[in-house]
Amino acid sequence: MSAIVVSAFCGTGKTHLCNASDRFVEFECWRYNQDKFPKNCITDIQQALGNADIIFISTNPTVVVSVIKIGIIVILVYPDLKLKDEYIDRYEKRGSSKDFISLLSESWESWLMEIGEIKGCQHIVLKQGQYISTVMTIINRS
Repeated sequence: MSAIVVSAFCGTGKTHLCNASDRFVEFECWRYNQDKFPKNCITDIQQALGNADIIFISTNPTVVVSVIKIGIIVILVYPDLKLKDEYIDRYEKRGSSKDFISLLSESWESWLMEIGEIKGCQHIVLKQGQYISTVMTIINRS
C-alpha cells in the first residue's frame, strides 16, 4: 500500500507523531539545499511512498502543488484562521525562536489564505485544541 501524504501546518503535531512511531516520516523543506529545491524534496517524498504509512510534509505551496501535479494524493491539514493566538502559544511552549514566531505571526493570515486556495487535495481545518492526532481517523479513511 502506498503512503498517505499529509501536508500539515507548523505546530499541528507532525514531529510529535513522527517521534512516536516509525510508521510516520517527515520531510521539512528548510532542511533541503535551496539550489535544488523543490525537486530534491519531491524526489525524497516519491521514494518514501512505499516505506511509510504516512508521510508528513510542510504546507509550502510550491511543494504541495508539485506533489499534487505528479499524481500523489495529498491531505492538507491547517488551523482555522481564528486560532493565531493558540498557535503562537504552541510555538512559544515548544521553544521556537523569536524570529520563527515573529515570521509566523506576521505571515499567519496570508499563508493560511494561500494554503486554503490550493486545489486538488482534501482540506482538513483544525479547530481549537485540535492536532493532527485528533483527526487521524479522518486521515486514515482517506
